[in-house]
Amino acid sequence: FLRRLVAGVLLLNLFVFALAGLSLRQGYRQYQERAEITTQNLALALESEIGGNIATVNLALSAVMDEHQEQQDASAIDGKALNAYIERVRSRLPEIDALRITNADGVLVYGTGVAPGSRVSLADRPHFMRLRDDPKAELAISAPQISRVNGKWVIVLARRIDRPNGAFGGMVFAAISLEHLSKTFSALNVGAHGIVTLRSTDMGIIVRHPEPQGIGSVIGQQAAPTPLREMVQAGRKAGTYQALSTVDGIGRTFSYRQVNV
Repeated sequence: FLRRLVAGVLLLNLFVFALAGLSLRQGYRQYQERAEITTQNLALALESEIGGNIATVNLALSAVMDEHQEQQDASAIDGKALNAYIERVRSRLPEIDALRITNADGVLVYGTGVAPGSRVSLADRPHFMRLRDDPKAELAISAPQISRVNGKWVIVLARRIDRPNGAFGGMVFAAISLEHLSKTFSALNVGAHGIVTLRSTDMGIIVRHPEPQGIGSVIGQQAAPTPLREMVQAGRKAGTYQALSTVDGIGRTFSYRQVNV
């Protein structure tokens, strides 16, 4: 009787443990599903916001180009009036840190913080050279760089300015500070250990929130989780995966979306 009782208790304990294990697995599966849905929704919202901001900035660049063109067609550019117009446009768009114009040589001539007679040149910037060399180039977006006017980490959205004869006349560009992007990311509720990362098409990090050692500390790092690289290389514009972060080594559920420009 004792042997049967002990065997029954053991079987009962094993059955309870089995139920507990099944419950834990189901709980983990439900937690994982919730995490995937949350990251997917946040990625979608962020894609929409960033895409909308790019479209808005592009419209601002077009407006400044039109004003510059009108003054140019009127035989002379009124620098004071053009600067005032540029500042009015910039002040309505908090995402723009600076709005400026260069001449055909790449020298800053008008816009935010451009001192009269200054000779700050952007002729060596890849986005300037692309616009200069390609008459059909549209919106150019730079890699992260340090502004030569105020020393901030920024990315640049730029458009080509043409002279009446079609020759290259310079560029108009908006500088978006990485600090502004980081603050935008900080408004997302991704949990105590969540992260948000914006990468370029070559997988280089543009900005990450939070950054371990402040703005700019991980810029350009191209180490990316293998699942992300494989999905992007396969042409997938969105996806979800589990991996260790290449920055801090913590395992997380990630979702990504490609921002169309």
